[in-house]
Amino acid sequence: MTNPTVCILTSGTGSRLGFYTKKKNKSLLSLNKKSIISKIFENFPKNSEFIVSIGYKGKQVRDFIKIHHPDLNVKFVEVKNYRGKGSGPGTSLFKCKKYLQKSFFFVSCDTIWKKKIFNITNFDWMGSYSSKKINTKNFCNLISNKNNIYKIIDKKRVKKTNNSSIFVGLAFIKNYKLFWEGFKTKSFAEPQVSLGFNNILKRKVIKKINIDWEDTGTKKNYEDLIIKYEKYNFNKDNQQIYISKSKVTKYFADKNIVNKIYNKGVLKKKIFPSNFIKKNNFISYDYIEGSTLYNYYNKNSLKLLLNFLENNLWNEKIKKSNSFKNICRDFYFNKTINRVRTFKKKYKYLDINNLNFKKKRILKIKDIFRKIDWNYISDGTPKFIHGDLQFDNILFTNNKKFKLIDWRPNFGKSNIIGDQYYDFAKLLGGLEINYDLIKKNKFSLRLYNNNIFMKIPKRKKTKDLINFFENYLIKNGYNLLKVKIITGLIFLNMSPLHKEPFDKLLFFFGKYYLQKNLGLLKNAN
Repeated sequence: MTNPTVCILTSGTGSRLGFYTKKKNKSLLSLNKKSIISKIFENFPKNSEFIVSIGYKGKQVRDFIKIHHPDLNVKFVEVKNYRGKGSGPGTSLFKCKKYLQKSFFFVSCDTIWKKKIFNITNFDWMGSYSSKKINTKNFCNLISNKNNIYKIIDKKRVKKTNNSSIFVGLAFIKNYKLFWEGFKTKSFAEPQVSLGFNNILKRKVIKKINIDWEDTGTKKNYEDLIIKYEKYNFNKDNQQIYISKSKVTKYFADKNIVNKIYNKGVLKKKIFPSNFIKKNNFISYDYIEGSTLYNYYNKNSLKLLLNFLENNLWNEKIKKSNSFKNICRDFYFNKTINRVRTFKKKYKYLDINNLNFKKKRILKIKDIFRKIDWNYISDGTPKFIHGDLQFDNILFTNNKKFKLIDWRPNFGKSNIIGDQYYDFAKLLGGLEINYDLIKKNKFSLRLYNNNIFMKIPKRKKTKDLINFFENYLIKNGYNLLKVKIITGLIFLNMSPLHKEPFDKLLFFFGKYYLQKNLGLLKNAN
């Protein structure tokens, strides 16, 4: 079958995934920067005809596919009854019936696999997986004699034997007429996909094909896969990034953020990716061949970068104003207070006076904040800024040019202009904590007997690069202490946005870093 027809069901709410699917469809969850539905697409030829059922957050699915996979042949089928009584995979599949009057592949959108199966089209088959750890009550169960299925038991507890396995939500229906006739044998109150397969079994053989299956359908399963493939769960529920060989697409729960990113990006086409487009919750641009600056971690690259930024990003002179100073104060003081408050709601016991790090007493946050001259910090330098200028967001292309990605949509109430010191602090923060190593889970945090033990990953050249950067700031007349204080504030602001234990590490290290640079470190008793 050179151009197979593939039906993918994305209509369901994904309720078993908890907060991960409150703001986005489960087919758009990501593993290694690829959506689940993208992984499914990749397992079939590009000239396949894809029939995609959409229901819950269906507009997101449609928008994502059109913006991230514009070359695929996709028909969308809207399913209005996607939750509550009468809903389910059978209902969604039946809605797609008019496009499936031929042999077709059936795929559930929470199923991923590695084995290429698109060329197995000579007979009806169902994908199978065996494990003693699986609760058979939650699945459609297959009873087989060798490779031939002779009984299908839907969502009932089944005794696990060598002949039993579960259906993984991946199948090929060759005898489609018999399959659809099966839906006529029962009430349509809540039709199950197994109706069609059971009807085929009455006259034909359905074979079992063992699949190297991975299930993303529950919160635990999805998080286990994130750790398996990404080492550490860096995901945020309000945004997601997807990368393919040709496209980079980013999702934001807030459409206003997309608009702000787009409006800012078009003003600096030389430094930001060109040819980028937006569509509701998504913004996308062509994939850029190159590597992040963490792969060019040396003084020469940093020197070239700073020269590039001075000439292309921070090159416009903008007059200071009282209104901009107020924006800076709100951004540095009020936002930090609110972010710390959010963190402390999660961990009420961590902001205390009797914790020590490196034999130094870590103060309560309010005692540190009292020592910060907020007026001094708020006296910012207005510039067009990137806003998240850490090394993972700086690309050095194969053409030996810099491109900046994932720029911040706004600086407080200012959509375009921000404080140049914030960009400096982001650069310093990416040197103090190498974020790419954090994403590989090369860090640790432990509390024991009121002592904090933190292992923060840094490359061997880090100390030299920090010294070079600090000398650059001093030589060019910038205030190094202000950069360091803002860097500490950034760590605190990041803390409630991440998952345990990285959130705690950011909080503790942010406090320690501020105390160190404010001269507040004292020996623990």
